[in-house]
Amino acid sequence: MKISFRKWIPVILWMLVIFLLSHQDASRSGALSSGLLSRILSLLAPFLPPKLPLPLLHLVLRKGAHFTAYLILSLLVLRTLEDIPRGFRLKALLLCAFYAVTDEFHQTFIPGRAGLVTDVLIDTSGAALGILLQWGGTRLRHGKPKNRALEPRKAS
Repeated sequence: MKISFRKWIPVILWMLVIFLLSHQDASRSGALSSGLLSRILSLLAPFLPPKLPLPLLHLVLRKGAHFTAYLILSLLVLRTLEDIPRGFRLKALLLCAFYAVTDEFHQTFIPGRAGLVTDVLIDTSGAALGILLQWGGTRLRHGKPKNRALEPRKAS
């Protein structure tokens, strides 16, 4: 079985996006997420209570970005590996988890940043949800396979 390099291009490009975002120093990364949070809050201002815990919202946005980036990565990896007959979902999860570990290691070399085990767990959880969503979508599209052991027996 031959896997086309062209199928890997979206995966590699998304990994590059993750790498470049991780390569920002702490002040630049914080400014990016703070700016995004400000825009979101200004759009939602009419619907929000007056006093919001901004540090908590900032943390949720940052960790949500980790989760979402790896959810997307897992979907791209699944699309690339779907021709593998067995175990492609597990292989996709392992690849995403490995990339999360390497990304957090990379951050230990960036000023003001740290590699966190909790971020690896958040990243891997995002990838796992992406894989579950793909699996569920496949089951819905194609129907679940019949389990003949659960079918009622016909009277003879």
